[in-house]
Amino acid sequence: MEKLLDQDARIRRAEEIYARRRNLRERTKSATVSVAKPKNFKLLKKIILQIVISVLIYFIFYLINTTNYSFSEVTLNKTNELISHDYDFIGMCNNFINWANEYIYKLNGEEFKFENRRNLK
Repeated sequence: MEKLLDQDARIRRAEEIYARRRNLRERTKSATVSVAKPKNFKLLKKIILQIVISVLIYFIFYLINTTNYSFSEVTLNKTNELISHDYDFIGMCNNFINWANEYIYKLNGEEFKFENRRNLK
């Protein structure tokens, strides 16, 4: 269709297209309304809350580190006394196993001990 039009018709057609586009732009520009956004106080409250919680946690750790002990001297001395004692855990386990076997075999009416059963295997 463009090839059939002469030079003046082409210019007129381009001017119409330009005028249409300019009108569309003006309509959209005039249709926009700028609305002021309300300030976001939720974000500010959240930041302040996080800062307060961080300061509180830091203060708690500071208090824990600056105090000498969180337990009394008597409790610490008793704990050290219990820890320093050397326990024979293997002997205690063997004593418990022997006691349990004797108790179970007495209930069942059997008279041989756990060591005898271990030797049979």
